[in-house]
Amino acid sequence: MIRLRTLGALDLRSSQGQELRPVLAQPRRAALLVYLALAAPRGPHRRDTLLALFWPEHDADHARNALSQAIHFLRRSLGGEALVASNGEGIGLEWKDFWCDAIAFEEALETDRLSEALDLYRGDLLEGFHVADAPDFEQWLDAERARLAERYAKAVEAVADERERARDHEGAVRLWRRRASRDPYNSRVALRLMRAQAAGGDPAGAVQHARVHETLLREELNVAPDPEIAALVMQLQSAKLEGAPAARIEVSVPVPKSRVVGTPPLPSTVPLWKALAAAGLLVFLLTGGGALALRTGAREPPLPPIRSLAVLPIENLSGDSSEQFFADGMHDALITELARYPQLKVISRTSMLQYRGTKKSLPEIARELQVDGLVEGTLLQNGGRLRMNAQLVHGPTDRHLWAKRYERDLRDILLLQAELAQAIAAEVEVATSSVKSLPGRELGAPEAAPTALYLRELYLRGLHAEISRSVVGIRTAQRYYEGAIERDSSFALGYAGLSGAYGMMAEYDLAPIAPALDTAELMARRAVALDSTLTEGHSSLALVLGNAGQFADSEREFRRAIELRPSDARAHFWYSVLLVALGRGDDALREANRAIELDPFGPTAQIGMVRYATWLVTGKRPHLKLRVADRRPILKVEPGEPWARARDAYEYAAEGQCAEANTAISSARPLAPESFRMLAFVATIDWLCGKKPRARALIDRMKGQPGAQEHGFSIALVHTAFAEKDSAFVWLPRTRWTLGQLSSLSADRRLDPIRSDPRFFALLRSLGVR
Repeated sequence: MIRLRTLGALDLRSSQGQELRPVLAQPRRAALLVYLALAAPRGPHRRDTLLALFWPEHDADHARNALSQAIHFLRRSLGGEALVASNGEGIGLEWKDFWCDAIAFEEALETDRLSEALDLYRGDLLEGFHVADAPDFEQWLDAERARLAERYAKAVEAVADERERARDHEGAVRLWRRRASRDPYNSRVALRLMRAQAAGGDPAGAVQHARVHETLLREELNVAPDPEIAALVMQLQSAKLEGAPAARIEVSVPVPKSRVVGTPPLPSTVPLWKALAAAGLLVFLLTGGGALALRTGAREPPLPPIRSLAVLPIENLSGDSSEQFFADGMHDALITELARYPQLKVISRTSMLQYRGTKKSLPEIARELQVDGLVEGTLLQNGGRLRMNAQLVHGPTDRHLWAKRYERDLRDILLLQAELAQAIAAEVEVATSSVKSLPGRELGAPEAAPTALYLRELYLRGLHAEISRSVVGIRTAQRYYEGAIERDSSFALGYAGLSGAYGMMAEYDLAPIAPALDTAELMARRAVALDSTLTEGHSSLALVLGNAGQFADSEREFRRAIELRPSDARAHFWYSVLLVALGRGDDALREANRAIELDPFGPTAQIGMVRYATWLVTGKRPHLKLRVADRRPILKVEPGEPWARARDAYEYAAEGQCAEANTAISSARPLAPESFRMLAFVATIDWLCGKKPRARALIDRMKGQPGAQEHGFSIALVHTAFAEKDSAFVWLPRTRWTLGQLSSLSADRRLDPIRSDPRFFALLRSLGVR
């Protein structure tokens, strides 16, 4: 059966599922097929009607010849029985061989299968489709597109009403968001969305939507929002004040007729608080204040410049979880673009993942992340079109600064990402020339969208998998990066990601170290060769050079990576690791603190680098008894991360809290069961907690495993805990070093018992570590 999709981007497939490109490549003949399928009345259509629609510029003979050729072409492409003639003058489709989504959509509506209808509607009729020199067809298409869109909107509202009656507030909010995304200027729809959000326990979200809606109306249509929206805002905000009822001054005053989109005129008299709202004086409550702030025609107090920013996860409104990668890709790309501005601190994607679906208020998020500005967005992907609403809010005051709606063809997604970043940067008063002066690709450079998006999806899946830093997570990430490279051998990000994955496998003793580091180097150099402006490539190469002891070259690559993207938390962190190995405590402390600022919920190792650097600067060990939440923030983002738990276990054991140590190490070990690094933690904790025979048996097993010698650092750590210095110095020189281990040599307190030994100084000198 031929399958014709017209809702959204035009798609035509054979009964075997193959795309019928020859038809899609000829707009006029594709339009003829769509008209035969959808035009009322359904059935055969007169040839003279088709001639006037599609070939109005031709004389009668040429037009009939063009129609005959088009019919012959469609029959050959679709099958000889696909088009049938009727009484010589009529042409129609053989419906037993055809399925069309628009027909199925209307049939589902007629039989009250509304949810099925919504699933079929992937976008407006023939989005982005155009036939030159066919004005009557274009007029028909516009009318049909509007008719189906109206039916879709009514169906969305009907299903949303059903969800509300069933107390499925989350489902209702999702549907009203879809409705509002298609008609952001409709105040009635905005009000319904706000009520659904409030009923679902998200009054802050309702207030925020009111602000976005107001901004869109004022800036793009120069009209005021519905006074009912202002009333609801006041009611929701008043509920936050402890014991303070909403202010309502019941004085009737004349009010001009409303100019609000999608709302009826106001009555001649309304209460004063409604009159003020109708005049554009939206009522807001100062966050945590208790006093009312009226939005008047007077200029609001100026805000200090925004110099730090967090981009909240983009909300996917499509209702299809399989399309989440569009939203994730936009989120990652927006952070990446904004991170290129030297004057702007941008929080990393890792730390932002915990805020997906959060109920926290924007001021609360701003306080947690210590940022001035917050960016929110929603994304709706229908067929070949993207619709995005974005807004910028001053976090500490919850003041809405900017909002804009974008609609682009899917092929323009990279341009949309760059356009959004530049618009936001302009709003926070960051000079766009600072990015244009950077070497590298120009923002919004074109890229083949279908391939680029799919490769980006694989790369993002890899990034998400490797957050856990467990053996399963890193190997999963490796498969995603390899899959991207298999599909496009010139995809530089894939090589950079793969280099990082192999580097982590070496760093955490999850694979034989030497071959893992060799592969990491090969991948990193390939990434830089393919795209010398790629931050990830230079960071990966810097790590490779650091692992090889080429510290000057490694530092040069780290500086280059940070120059290309000043807010790259990973580059700052690993640069701090290098600086610790070099004994440059002040510089290391600056970079480690910068990494934590940019990624406050990132790897616990960032806190470790602050401790190492502080010890190098002051000669004193930082206080170790931190709150668990401070000691392992990564677990808020990735509960399956093993190394935060293992480090916790060691510190508990070192402080004599063996019950807590055993609980922590028991939860960590299964996540990296055969890692030498993990086994070293286990053996040390057993020894400190009095299980010495078990600890001794474990170190003997480690030394008997294949490739044990290149893991000498982990074995030496255990012998140090056992107070066996001579054994530790037997194993240390055998190690195949990684940059993380070199920094541990410089500052890790587990090595304090052997630091005064002359053999230790000799080892440091031989490795170039200070």
